[in-house]
Amino acid sequence: MITDVPITVCGMIICEGSKGAEGVYLLRDGEQVQLDISELEGSSIFPGMICAVEGVNLTGKLIVVSKIHQLTDKGKDYK
Repeated sequence: MITDVPITVCGMIICEGSKGAEGVYLLRDGEQVQLDISELEGSSIFPGMICAVEGVNLTGKLIVVSKIHQLTDKGKDYK
């Protein structure tokens, strides 16, 4: 989705290359979009992280992330 208005998108973080050197992506519904996380301060991400990212997508291929929120499944009983 091309937009200059901030959007929030949920998905899973995928890192390409060592420590994401070749790109950081958000996987959602079988599709992935590259993330520009250069504007984030004090946030940490990791491959497989389920999160919501907020940012703009001016080209339809790259979301410039302004905020990231890790989503948790608190209260779920894992056995």
